[in-house]
Amino acid sequence: MENPGKKTRSRKKRAIAGFLYLAVWGILSILPVSSGWAKNDLFFFDYTPEHVFAPLEGFLEDALHRKPRSFPKPPLEDLKKGVFPDTLMTEGDVLLFGYAKEGWLFFEAWDLGASRKVLGMVRRLKESAAFLEAIKRRIPEILGRAKEWKVLFVRQEGGRSSIVFSDLAGKREVSFPFPESGGTLETITMTPDGQSLLAVVSCAGVRNIFRIDLYPRRVQRLSLQEFSDFSPTFLPSRGTILFLSERGGKRGIYEMNLDGSKQRELLLRDAPLGWLSASRYTETLAFSEFREGRWKLVLWNPLERREDVLNFSGNVFYPTFGGRERLFFIGEQEGRYDVYEFSPQKSWTRLTNDGLPKAYLAAAPDGQRLAFCVEKDPGNWDVVVLDLVRRRTVRLTASWAREQSPVFAPLPMY
Repeated sequence: MENPGKKTRSRKKRAIAGFLYLAVWGILSILPVSSGWAKNDLFFFDYTPEHVFAPLEGFLEDALHRKPRSFPKPPLEDLKKGVFPDTLMTEGDVLLFGYAKEGWLFFEAWDLGASRKVLGMVRRLKESAAFLEAIKRRIPEILGRAKEWKVLFVRQEGGRSSIVFSDLAGKREVSFPFPESGGTLETITMTPDGQSLLAVVSCAGVRNIFRIDLYPRRVQRLSLQEFSDFSPTFLPSRGTILFLSERGGKRGIYEMNLDGSKQRELLLRDAPLGWLSASRYTETLAFSEFREGRWKLVLWNPLERREDVLNFSGNVFYPTFGGRERLFFIGEQEGRYDVYEFSPQKSWTRLTNDGLPKAYLAAAPDGQRLAFCVEKDPGNWDVVVLDLVRRRTVRLTASWAREQSPVFAPLPMY
């Protein structure tokens, strides 16, 4: 006879999985395609019989050091509608093209990552020389935005979640709502190449990891339904994903392929673990472990099975690697929270000194900027970017919503 309890649990798991799939498919329907902004190819086409726009090619190469890639001209009407060949979408960042019609010249610039026109100019054909100079003044701004890193984070407001794109100055922001029926979006992580997101979504107390490829747009649940997985990170040296998981009443570090296959245990502990980060240049992992009444920073090499514990006098939260040899964390001492940098000499340097509650620390790939959340007022968490070169802090948000899980991302946003 079938166990009714087992059957009920099975139905619950299927329902949770359905809700989670709905959530991430909702994300795919609203997120812009980003793959072009992880590439460098620039495409330029001149559709005028007289080659009016030809001087721009030399300007791009000589003045801006961006040589357009050679590629057969697509149909002009397709480009005007935003219909691009796959090669342009997957290997380019910006498309520039010009054409003539009934005595007028037209010039357009398209963000290939977002499939969006970002510049449209028109001038009489007899004014072509002045038109070219006007275009030259605008192109550097367009290409500069293509190389500009953004901060991507989660916003919780009024019981709803959204994903927000912001520039590094907090002056431009675009928000995309997360489906209400999709559970709670907890954290997001960007792949090193900017092509995919790892999203942790919680539904009915179960946390699952999803991989969201931005181009081509597809989603895959990587977690096994019976376990709660969280804190995913990439290990570029092995081309795998590492994550924390609660299995059999214990927490451990696990590894899996990019498609979720071949999941295997790397480290199993009785004590709680949190906030896993992997170095891009070595095999070293950093995480926090609750030992002797406080959270301690642990550095662990899975190949050598070597472990080091930082003797910090308080709690260590959100360790994260940035740059080649830099490791940062949020440290708490006697109720004061600040950002610290840990050196290879096993010492640390305090980078902030306000003592405000902080969470969700993330480092830019070059290690020159940090993003984290600060609670200036009870329950009000805002995103802050710390420029380590200029020693300047910029507050990106100032709303009463709760912002969390910032990451640096090479995504388009105008």
